[in-house]
Order: sequence, then structure tokens, then C-alpha cells
Amino acid sequence: MKAVIPLMLLCIVLTSAYSQPESTNSAVSSVEHNGFSFAHFNELTIPKKAFHAEDCMYYQEDLLEAYQRNKDFLDQALLPSLIALAYYPELKDTKIRFVYLDTKTSLAARPRFWSLFRGRDKRSYNIFIDKKVKEREGVLFEDFPFNAQLGGIGHEYAHIIDYSKRSGLDILWLGIKYLFSKKAKAKLEHKVDKIAIERGLGWQAIAWEEHVIQNSKASKKYKTYKKSVYLSTEEIKEHMQNCAVYEEAR
Repeated sequence: MKAVIPLMLLCIVLTSAYSQPESTNSAVSSVEHNGFSFAHFNELTIPKKAFHAEDCMYYQEDLLEAYQRNKDFLDQALLPSLIALAYYPELKDTKIRFVYLDTKTSLAARPRFWSLFRGRDKRSYNIFIDKKVKEREGVLFEDFPFNAQLGGIGHEYAHIIDYSKRSGLDILWLGIKYLFSKKAKAKLEHKVDKIAIERGLGWQAIAWEEHVIQNSKASKKYKTYKKSVYLSTEEIKEHMQNCAVYEEAR
């Protein structure tokens, strides 16, 4: 009976998270080890230190045409969602829905609960964007610079890549550990940070981390928590040094 209680708690949390809140619709380990190819790299997706919204608008129409299948984007996050998605071509047909929800964190990616019991290639996912966070308890996504927004959404896509390699039961067990173990949470977030870095979004991961820690008005407690769970700027740069994709950008 005791072993069932954590699972029941997780199911309650997931059921709440995967409810159907109203969304605002718009028009629509190593990389090599993970079987990923850089064949999709082009002038947009080659790693660069900074993206600017005005420059990226040039790509929006083509990216929307290429990636809108099975996607439910939000107008307010459309461009960074598309640019970051270009770094994850295997998610092209994956069902992903962006939703505003009070999640107590800027962004969060979760598999929709009932899809856990389907085949891995038939799962669907939500990416939650928090619009209700109080100033000192976190940072609103809309307050991040554009380059940092790419880093944040790129991190959530990396979570989906990680989920896609796990069984439904493994994801449930991962959720239990994530809820009750800070060590397990940090281990997962470090792994996911590295996936995003290896895809070419290292500079954007730095932009996200530095905005939270150095430029936001979040509380000291919140910043300390984030430091304990995610890679630091120094750790991100160290991992970038081990990734050949950044050689031309150095």
C-alpha cells in the first residue's frame, strides 16, 4: 500500500497538469550517441551567440509551413518557438501544444497524461507558459530577452526528446523522483541542459540562466534554487568546449 501512495500522488498532479486549460491559438549524453544528425544545419541553425527577433522574422513563414503540423502555438511565443524547434527536426510531426497555465515556473514541458499509455511515437505533449507568477517568486517568460526565450523553449524541447526515449512507466517513476528528490531533479535538468547545448543552443542557455540570476527581480531564494538545479554559465561553457558544433563560433 505504501508503494502505491507516491504513484497516486503523481497521478493527481499529472491529471491536474494535463487538464485542458484554454489556450490562445495563433495561426497555427552526446548528440552522436542519440543518433542525431547535423544535416539540417543552415544559416539559421548554426550556433550563434545571439538571435534578434527582427532578423528572425524573415524565417517565420517558412518555419511555420514546415513545422505547424500537430503543433498548437501561442501567438506571443510563436517566433522563438519556431526558431528553437528548427534545432529539433525529429519533433517536426510530434504533437506539441503551448498552453498558459499557473505552473510556478516560467516554462514546463510534460507529456499529456493519457498519451503515456500509447506508443512513444503517438504521444502528445504540453509546454506550459506561466503568466501568473508573482514578481519575486519567479520570472515571466515574456520578460526574458528574445535570445533567452530561445534558450528556455529549446530546453523544453530537449525535455520532450528525453521523454520520447522513455517508456510510460519510466516517465511516471521519473515524475515521482522529480517531485520528491532534489538530487534527481538536478540530475535530469543537467541532462536536459546538455541535450540543448549539444543541439547548438548553448549561448541561448547562457542567456536564459544569466537573465534569471543576474537581471531578474526574482527573490534570492528563487535564484539559489535555480542555481542548485540547473547548469551554471561556467558549466554550460565547459560543456560547449566539448562540442564540435561551436568551433566556428569560438
